[in-house]
Amino acid sequence: MSAGLSSKEDVIVCLLVPGYIAVGSDDSADGHNDGGHGTFLVGFPCALLNSAKVKAEPTPDITIFSDGGLSDADDIKGEEWEAAIKSPPKGKKRVTKRQAFTSYYLKDLHFLYKDSNRDDKTKWKGVFRSPFVFQTFAAHLADIKGSQKILSLHDPEKPTPSPIGALGLAAVAVERALTLIATGTLTVEMAHAARGRTITHPRTLNFSTNKDSMRQMGFSDASWGKATHNYAKLAHKLTKAKFNVIVKEAQEFMKPTWTRNKTTDAMEVINVDEDDEWAFLVDNSDSDCK
Repeated sequence: MSAGLSSKEDVIVCLLVPGYIAVGSDDSADGHNDGGHGTFLVGFPCALLNSAKVKAEPTPDITIFSDGGLSDADDIKGEEWEAAIKSPPKGKKRVTKRQAFTSYYLKDLHFLYKDSNRDDKTKWKGVFRSPFVFQTFAAHLADIKGSQKILSLHDPEKPTPSPIGALGLAAVAVERALTLIATGTLTVEMAHAARGRTITHPRTLNFSTNKDSMRQMGFSDASWGKATHNYAKLAHKLTKAKFNVIVKEAQEFMKPTWTRNKTTDAMEVINVDEDDEWAFLVDNSDSDCK
């Protein structure tokens, strides 16, 4: 995995770009897409989020950020929210509304649910069914559309397994993208400046090597492996019926331009001959290829 944003995370960042979701004017947003940002702006309109009852400007408890990360500052509540953004307490760094927005959805994993408007978290509904996760998962579904199905990979007597790992990766990609924005590591200005190219993360000190590096920001197993595993375990607990609903609803976000095969939805089935020596080649080397 690279240190830049993945295609799935690009989708999430697009939701926070002016004109696609209005989360405040702190970042000199003009609310228009001038077409100068290349393919980065894939064009998910605010209406998609509004229809899903996602609040563009929540008024949650927020934490003032300091030194580019989450601080131990007291949470700021209620009517003090706007005042804290405009004039933060002494010694605290000013946060943008985008940071407040993403911090809200990261808190208690609001971003993961379709309905998380209740104070009682046990009554939240629709895990993995938020617009954030749907649009990211849809990128995966579009990418595999028309791909070939190999029967020998699964027990033919059992239903084809659900893409549990892909859904887990979609969820963790959303969390990472929101985290990068909430901590100020990634800004909309950086996205604009990239003009459709991969966004390069700022270098930070790697304490193990005592050198500046982008590795800490990478979408790596060291940084996000545990979270990915946990999301996959959660996805594995879903019933087949619930997973099918997630797939169906995510497919509604798929764009025709994303698909590699627009002429047919049929899947070609490949039967692997067990006598074919190429069918069961494995890599038994002790280390990964460099």
